[in-house]
Amino acid sequence: RDTSSTTALLAVQGPLAEKIVTTLVPDDEIPLVKSMKYYSASPAVVADAEVLLARTGYTGEDGFEMYVANADAVPLWRTLLDGTT
Repeated sequence: RDTSSTTALLAVQGPLAEKIVTTLVPDDEIPLVKSMKYYSASPAVVADAEVLLARTGYTGEDGFEMYVANADAVPLWRTLLDGTT
């Protein structure tokens, strides 16, 4: 099933990626984030948005990709930006 028209992709890359993402997940999901292996994926909640969270590193740094419903993409993006400043 093609969901590309209803799904957005947001990425957090770089040396602070894990710290940023762990501050935005529920406490019981912090171990999941910290234990994710490179190129693994799991459903998760990030800043109250249900996402498919993938551990990646396409920039040469550690990072995460979040596949999220379009309706949740802008609020999640704004929250991610707030977490990086």
